[in-house]
Amino acid sequence: MKCILMNKNMPVVELELDEDTATILKVGKTYELDFLPVGIDAKTGIPNKKELNEWWFGRSIPVSRSGIRAALERMGVWHSEQLLLRCYGLSMSDQYWMKPVDSELEWKNINFFENEFSDDVGNILFGQPAGQDIDLMSPCNTSDGWLKKMENYFSSYEHFMNACGRLGIPGIKEFMDYMLVFDYLMANTDRHFGNFGAIRDVESLEWIGPAPVFDSGTSLWHDKLTRAINPSGEVETKPSYSNDSRQMELVSDFSWLPFEELRYLKDDIREIFVPTEFIDEERIEVLSNAVISRVGELQGMEMEQKKQYTLGSIDHSKK
Repeated sequence: MKCILMNKNMPVVELELDEDTATILKVGKTYELDFLPVGIDAKTGIPNKKELNEWWFGRSIPVSRSGIRAALERMGVWHSEQLLLRCYGLSMSDQYWMKPVDSELEWKNINFFENEFSDDVGNILFGQPAGQDIDLMSPCNTSDGWLKKMENYFSSYEHFMNACGRLGIPGIKEFMDYMLVFDYLMANTDRHFGNFGAIRDVESLEWIGPAPVFDSGTSLWHDKLTRAINPSGEVETKPSYSNDSRQMELVSDFSWLPFEELRYLKDDIREIFVPTEFIDEERIEVLSNAVISRVGELQGMEMEQKKQYTLGSIDHSKK
């Protein structure tokens, strides 16, 4: 199967793919290589096939996802990568897609931002009923985000910050501080590298800055019984360290935090979480108290950071 990798309306490179495995077998005619996905090497004038495949397969649903095998069987496919071709590789995280050679398809007619798409794949993945004739034209076929494998001597945080620096993405340091603090307050357990990113203008290729925080569903002790919620306990975290106390050491500055306003966060939480069959009054009260407790922990971190800065300044002045 021959396709052209497109970035919205811009042809990038012609590719030959295996229809059964979705593997990129051959790199053909090149068009606008500046519009390649970030991290794909094309120094020789030909995009690196191995890196293209890593990026391409990185868009597919992870095989580690719970229930994926049963879901694929319901959809009539053997591998999650096959779903990529069923939706032209379209995603809601960027504007790349695979256009079959000689087809008349246009971005404006198939992209998921402006056109209807099927709920069947999402319903199946979450164990819900789907239509009799399953429609695989869905953004649920693709995951978001891909980060080139880091060298062993870099931490994941350093690698990410260095990569953003080389690309010239503005405001990343401040954003990372903000996101790490937000995730600490929310007790988020799943901030992997596919759950945050940056915005790039698809026409000019200019980096705009960090994307707003998104996909924070695995937060607020979502997997804990109400009686087991412990705001001072360690929370499993991603992407840089496996627990929140280590991860918070990466925050460079706490002084921007509006602690006076955060005092009223408990009231905001109580307004947001109206009691339903899924969350009762007791859990709402426990969650709001837990978040306020974490605000207090953040104040302690800020005070300790100020203390360390002060001691560091004194030591430096004595030299």
